[in-house]
Amino acid sequence: MPTKQRKTKAQTTSNEAAKRLDDTNLRHQIEKRAYEIWLSSRCSQGNDVAHWFQAENEVLAAVKGAQMRLSEPT
Repeated sequence: MPTKQRKTKAQTTSNEAAKRLDDTNLRHQIEKRAYEIWLSSRCSQGNDVAHWFQAENEVLAAVKGAQMRLSEPT
């Protein structure tokens, strides 16, 4: 019966750092897209939350689509 291997502290720390990096990159992509949406709306005021949610939806949909394409059998 195979034994379950435990992650070392270094592996756990490395995985946590990678996740934070991914989170930071994702947030940057959302910020950039929200800014583009704001510019395309002629810099209208008072729609920042709507722009953020639209950007978040677009970026997350693109990420999910890319993940699905990578997981498809070839």
